[in-house]
Amino acid sequence: MAIIIISIIAAFGFSGVAKKKGYASPRFWIYPLVVGSGVTILGLALSFAFTWIIKDGDSIVSRTYPFGISIFSLLLFLTLISRAWKDIQKLPTRQREEIEQDAPLNGG
Repeated sequence: MAIIIISIIAAFGFSGVAKKKGYASPRFWIYPLVVGSGVTILGLALSFAFTWIIKDGDSIVSRTYPFGISIFSLLLFLTLISRAWKDIQKLPTRQREEIEQDAPLNGG
């Protein structure tokens, strides 16, 4: 649940920084949502797989692995998002002329 909340906050942050630098592409707000959803699904799949493999519900492993998977998923997500954030910070600021050159011409 924390991953989804952080990914929504990151989507707003990524979009805001990208717009300040002159980039209006939706990929900047889509990326954190896709990564957050993917990591959440991966964590759920791992949790299901471990539950299926380890049938004994009373063992110490079966009681601790959900926390381990959650921590692993959160760390993976934060690593991917922080790398993407650094990449967005490195983007050059687009000038108005560059933005106008990339726009299609009217009527043709």
